[in-house]
Amino acid sequence: MGVFGPRSLKNLSTCIPDAQMVANAARLRIAFVVIEGHRGKSRQNEMYAEGLSAKQYPDGNHNTSPSLAFDYIFQPFIGTDADWKNDAAFKTVADIIIEEAAKLGIVAVWGGSWKGLNDTDHVQLVSKNGVPYPKTYKTVDP
Repeated sequence: MGVFGPRSLKNLSTCIPDAQMVANAARLRIAFVVIEGHRGKSRQNEMYAEGLSAKQYPDGNHNTSPSLAFDYIFQPFIGTDADWKNDAAFKTVADIIIEEAAKLGIVAVWGGSWKGLNDTDHVQLVSKNGVPYPKTYKTVDP
Protein backbone atom coordinates (compact mmCIF):
# COMPACT_ATOMS: atom_id res chain seq x y z
CA MET A 1 0.00 0.00 0.00
CA GLY A 2 1.07 3.57 -0.30
CA VAL A 3 1.79 5.37 -3.53
CA PHE A 4 1.31 4.17 -7.09
CA GLY A 5 4.16 3.25 -9.40
CA PRO A 6 4.80 4.78 -12.85
CA ARG A 7 2.42 2.42 -14.72
CA SER A 8 -0.54 3.27 -12.51
CA LEU A 9 0.26 6.98 -12.51
CA LYS A 10 0.45 7.04 -16.31
CA ASN A 11 -2.89 5.24 -16.67
CA LEU A 12 -4.58 7.31 -13.97
CA SER A 13 -3.40 10.51 -15.66
CA THR A 14 -5.88 9.70 -18.46
CA CYS A 15 -8.80 9.62 -15.99
CA ILE A 16 -10.94 12.40 -14.55
CA PRO A 17 -9.46 14.02 -11.45
CA ASP A 18 -12.13 12.44 -9.22
CA ALA A 19 -11.08 8.96 -10.40
CA GLN A 20 -7.47 9.82 -9.61
CA MET A 21 -8.45 11.04 -6.15
CA VAL A 22 -10.54 7.93 -5.42
CA ALA A 23 -7.83 5.55 -6.63
CA ASN A 24 -5.15 7.31 -4.60
CA ALA A 25 -7.28 7.14 -1.45
CA ALA A 26 -7.99 3.44 -2.00
CA ARG A 27 -4.30 2.73 -2.64
CA LEU A 28 -3.57 3.87 0.90
CA ARG A 29 -5.70 0.95 2.11
CA ILE A 30 -4.99 -1.85 -0.38
CA ALA A 31 -2.37 -2.71 -2.98
CA PHE A 32 -3.48 -2.63 -6.62
CA VAL A 33 -2.22 -1.45 -10.01
CA VAL A 34 -4.20 0.64 -12.49
CA ILE A 35 -3.74 -1.15 -15.80
CA GLU A 36 -5.88 1.03 -18.06
CA GLY A 37 -7.63 4.39 -18.14
CA HIS A 38 -8.56 5.99 -21.44
CA ARG A 39 -9.03 3.75 -24.48
CA GLY A 40 -8.92 4.90 -28.05
CA LYS A 41 -11.03 3.53 -30.88
CA SER A 42 -8.84 0.58 -31.89
CA ARG A 43 -8.27 -0.59 -28.30
CA GLN A 44 -11.96 -0.26 -27.35
CA ASN A 45 -13.14 -2.14 -30.42
CA GLU A 46 -10.50 -4.82 -29.82
CA MET A 47 -11.79 -5.29 -26.26
CA TYR A 48 -15.36 -5.46 -27.58
CA ALA A 49 -14.42 -8.04 -30.25
CA GLU A 50 -12.76 -10.21 -27.60
CA GLY A 51 -15.86 -10.04 -25.38
CA LEU A 52 -14.00 -8.03 -22.74
CA SER A 53 -16.19 -4.96 -23.11
CA ALA A 54 -19.91 -4.64 -23.68
CA LYS A 55 -19.56 -1.43 -25.69
CA GLN A 56 -17.95 -0.36 -28.91
CA TYR A 57 -16.14 2.93 -29.35
CA PRO A 58 -17.10 5.67 -28.48
CA ASP A 59 -19.81 4.42 -26.12
CA GLY A 60 -17.56 3.05 -23.35
CA ASN A 61 -16.74 5.00 -20.21
CA HIS A 62 -13.05 4.45 -21.02
CA ASN A 63 -13.50 6.37 -24.29
CA THR A 64 -13.98 9.87 -22.96
CA SER A 65 -10.96 12.00 -22.32
CA PRO A 66 -10.47 12.15 -19.48
CA SER A 67 -11.79 8.66 -18.81
CA LEU A 68 -14.67 7.98 -16.43
CA ALA A 69 -13.38 4.43 -15.83
CA PHE A 70 -10.23 2.54 -14.99
CA ASP A 71 -9.22 -1.11 -14.88
CA TYR A 72 -7.01 -2.55 -12.15
CA ILE A 73 -5.37 -5.70 -10.89
CA PHE A 74 -4.95 -6.70 -7.27
CA GLN A 75 -1.51 -7.35 -5.82
CA PRO A 76 0.24 -9.69 -5.91
CA PHE A 77 -0.93 -10.61 -9.41
CA ILE A 78 0.98 -13.02 -11.63
CA GLY A 79 -1.44 -13.03 -14.57
CA THR A 80 -2.46 -16.67 -14.53
CA ASP A 81 -5.99 -17.77 -15.44
CA ALA A 82 -6.54 -18.32 -11.72
CA ASP A 83 -5.65 -14.68 -11.04
CA TRP A 84 -8.02 -13.39 -13.73
CA LYS A 85 -10.79 -15.61 -12.36
CA ASN A 86 -10.24 -14.55 -8.73
CA ASP A 87 -13.45 -12.55 -8.45
CA ALA A 88 -13.11 -12.33 -4.67
CA ALA A 89 -9.74 -10.56 -4.89
CA PHE A 90 -11.03 -8.10 -7.51
CA LYS A 91 -14.14 -7.48 -5.38
CA THR A 92 -12.05 -6.77 -2.29
CA VAL A 93 -10.26 -3.98 -4.14
CA ALA A 94 -13.50 -2.72 -5.71
CA ASP A 95 -15.24 -2.56 -2.33
CA ILE A 96 -12.50 -0.29 -1.00
CA ILE A 97 -12.53 1.89 -4.13
CA ILE A 98 -16.31 2.24 -3.83
CA GLU A 99 -16.05 3.06 -0.10
CA GLU A 100 -13.45 5.75 -0.77
CA ALA A 101 -15.58 7.18 -3.57
CA ALA A 102 -18.62 7.32 -1.28
CA LYS A 103 -16.64 9.33 1.28
CA LEU A 104 -16.27 11.97 -1.44
CA GLY A 105 -19.93 11.89 -2.47
CA ILE A 106 -19.07 9.87 -5.57
CA VAL A 107 -21.03 6.88 -6.80
CA ALA A 108 -18.74 4.29 -8.35
CA VAL A 109 -19.79 0.99 -9.90
CA TRP A 110 -17.82 -2.24 -10.07
CA GLY A 111 -17.99 -4.16 -13.36
CA GLY A 112 -18.19 -7.45 -11.49
CA SER A 113 -21.68 -6.53 -10.25
CA TRP A 114 -23.16 -6.34 -13.75
CA LYS A 115 -25.47 -8.89 -15.28
CA GLY A 116 -23.97 -10.35 -18.43
CA LEU A 117 -20.38 -9.22 -18.82
CA ASN A 118 -18.40 -10.01 -15.67
CA ASP A 119 -15.88 -7.16 -15.86
CA THR A 120 -14.21 -7.75 -12.50
CA ASP A 121 -11.19 -5.51 -13.11
CA HIS A 122 -13.31 -2.45 -13.97
CA VAL A 123 -14.58 0.50 -11.92
CA GLN A 124 -16.41 3.50 -13.32
CA LEU A 125 -17.58 6.73 -11.77
CA VAL A 126 -21.28 7.49 -12.25
CA SER A 127 -22.10 10.64 -10.29
CA LYS A 128 -20.88 13.10 -7.68
CA ASN A 129 -23.22 14.59 -5.09
CA GLY A 130 -26.16 13.23 -7.08
CA VAL A 131 -25.08 14.82 -10.37
CA PRO A 132 -24.19 12.36 -13.16
CA TYR A 133 -20.80 12.80 -14.74
CA PRO A 134 -21.32 14.14 -18.24
CA LYS A 135 -20.28 11.93 -21.13
CA THR A 136 -19.59 14.99 -23.21
CA TYR A 137 -15.90 15.14 -22.48
CA LYS A 138 -13.78 15.58 -25.58
CA THR A 139 -13.49 12.15 -27.17
CA VAL A 140 -10.02 11.41 -28.47
CA ASP A 141 -8.43 8.47 -30.21
CA PRO A 142 -4.72 8.34 -29.40
